[in-house]
Amino acid sequence: MSAHLKIPIGFVPITFQLLVVSLIGLLLNKTQILFTMIGYIVLGLIGLPVFASGAGITYLASPSFGFIIGFVFFALILNYFDKRIIGLSIGYVVLYIIGLSYLTFIIRIILQNPISLQTIFVSYWAVFLFNDLLSIGLSLVLHKRLKVLVI
Repeated sequence: MSAHLKIPIGFVPITFQLLVVSLIGLLLNKTQILFTMIGYIVLGLIGLPVFASGAGITYLASPSFGFIIGFVFFALILNYFDKRIIGLSIGYVVLYIIGLSYLTFIIRIILQNPISLQTIFVSYWAVFLFNDLLSIGLSLVLHKRLKVLVI
C-alpha cells in the first residue's frame, strides 16, 4: 500500500515505501526482515500490484527495481546497527548505490538513453532527499510507539 501513495516524477515516483521499510528494519528481527522483504519482491514479480509502477516479471527491467532490491539491504543494515544513526546513514547510502546503479544500467544500457550521471544523481537522489529524511525521521518516532505492539 505504501507504494501506491505516490507522487509520479520520472521513472521513480515519490512514495511512502522508505517509511515502511525503515519501520521493518527498526521493528523486526533479521529473519522477519528477510521473509517480509523477499515475500514483497516475490509477490510483485508474480504479478500482484504491490510495486509503485506495475508488477510482474517484466518489472525487473524497470529503472526503479534497483531501489526495491536496495530496500532489503537498507532494512538489514538498519537492524544490524541496532537502529543507530550510523545504521540509517550507511543503509541509506547503500540503498542509493544499489538503486542508482541499477537505474543507470537500465536507462543507459537497456533503454540506450545517454543521460548524464549528473542528471541521474540530481533527478533520482536530490529530488527525493527531503521526502527520504522525512520518512526516516517519522519512522524513528513511530517505531518507539509501535515497538510495544510487535511481538
